[in-house]
Amino acid sequence: MQEHVLFQGEYDPKLMLEWLRECESKIRHQEPLISQTAGETIGQTLARSYDAVSDDLTMDVIDIASEALYQYNYHHNVVFGAPGMKIPRLLLGKGSNGHEICNWIDDLGHDTAWRYLFDPDDFFSNLPAG
Repeated sequence: MQEHVLFQGEYDPKLMLEWLRECESKIRHQEPLISQTAGETIGQTLARSYDAVSDDLTMDVIDIASEALYQYNYHHNVVFGAPGMKIPRLLLGKGSNGHEICNWIDDLGHDTAWRYLFDPDDFFSNLPAG
């Protein structure tokens, strides 16, 4: 089994652990808001979701879609577990290929997507007490 360092630096693990425990059920069970295409990471799917919210939609639909995207982001993007800390935007969640941690995608045409699959049972059972 190979380990990968996803971020280093000074951060408050207590806040991150609290966020992970709060979001565990969503990370384990909630799938992306729109269907994933074959081979797509959660980051790519989320970027497509944001791209789909355009000015040609009614304000009510834009408001509902924006709130749904915010809620998904809050429960899956580790930056919400690290307020005030400088860490990369990483997404944890259940994708079509299994549970993954992947990078945030700003630009579908230019950003290189990556993902690592993980076992949520192993991950959450091995979180340090905090």
